[in-house]
Amino acid sequence: MLYKSDNKLTSQQIISKVPNQPGCYLFKDKTGIIIYIGKAQSLKKRVNSYFQNSRDNYFYQQIHSFNTIVTNNVKEALILEQNLIKKHQPRFNVLLKDSHYYPYLEITGGGNPRYKVVRKINPTSPNEYYGPFPDGSKAREILQLLERLFPLAKCKGIHEQENVIAFYLLIYRYGKLVATDQAAFPNNLPPQILYVSEKLPGIELLGEEFGFDLKSSQRGQKKEVINLACQNAQQDIVAGFLVFLNGEKNLTKSKLYKLNNSEPESDFARIKSACLAHYKKYSQLDLPNLIIVDGGKEQIKASQQALNKLALTTTIIGLVKDEKHHTAKIITNDLQELDFGKKERIKNFLANCQEEVHRYAINFHRKLHRKNVLN
Repeated sequence: MLYKSDNKLTSQQIISKVPNQPGCYLFKDKTGIIIYIGKAQSLKKRVNSYFQNSRDNYFYQQIHSFNTIVTNNVKEALILEQNLIKKHQPRFNVLLKDSHYYPYLEITGGGNPRYKVVRKINPTSPNEYYGPFPDGSKAREILQLLERLFPLAKCKGIHEQENVIAFYLLIYRYGKLVATDQAAFPNNLPPQILYVSEKLPGIELLGEEFGFDLKSSQRGQKKEVINLACQNAQQDIVAGFLVFLNGEKNLTKSKLYKLNNSEPESDFARIKSACLAHYKKYSQLDLPNLIIVDGGKEQIKASQQALNKLALTTTIIGLVKDEKHHTAKIITNDLQELDFGKKERIKNFLANCQEEVHRYAINFHRKLHRKNVLN
């Protein structure tokens, strides 16, 4: 809409025609040049405020006419305001014209794409840009969502050095990266032969990629060395009891255990052993209101047997995942399956608990394994 007045917009009849909606307003001087652009939740109230007790104001005296542009909401007005200021460069819009830029989400091209939050767009870049966003927090929120759903590399580059053997361990659980570890050993030449415990389908491709032969020894000293390596890889068995109070993680009340692995044990026996070790110091009054195990019916039975042996009782449930490794169902204390239905908040909270306790235990396992390797 366009409003003009030879009397510098003093008429309330003109102001009354301004829509009472969100949008942008563009003030112009007598030559038609835009001198100021602003946004408002209510265009009528904002424009009217400029002409209340402002007759002697220099800025007011420069206004001869104005336009308004209605938007659906104030966020749209915010983005439109920025784009109009960048386009017209009004002389009274000092802040946004000179120093303020709204954020964009940039996805770089090439063989190793990355996500970035940027304030300026490079029009000659092959990268893709999405935005602008009304504030930086919204851009970072979307960035975190993308990194969780479609993770890309975050490392800044690959360091190359000759005669160094480097290992980078990526620990995945149910398709999600939960922990990493790394080590480098200088003054080592690439091996000509790599011995493995067994030849898995497609493992020859690994040898072709790195230029060494893969062999599986069935007897003799090499077989003994391989068996020893496999035993070392499995020697650290841990259990974690992560406590949540009022929905918040409480590490001071949580506990980690290194389990005895001198004899082969089933998962059932290990869970029972861990529960006995953890709850033997508890009285009935000290027990938590609810124990959640990472598993199904067998894991619940193992926990229940441990508490029964200690003459303790409380509610125990299990969390099981679907074929996509997402938390899907609750196994109740009486071993019945329970769907979450539409209770997404409960499902998300329990899924987060499941991931937190795994991360808690895997970090402890990593420290123990590193200590054993160094010793």
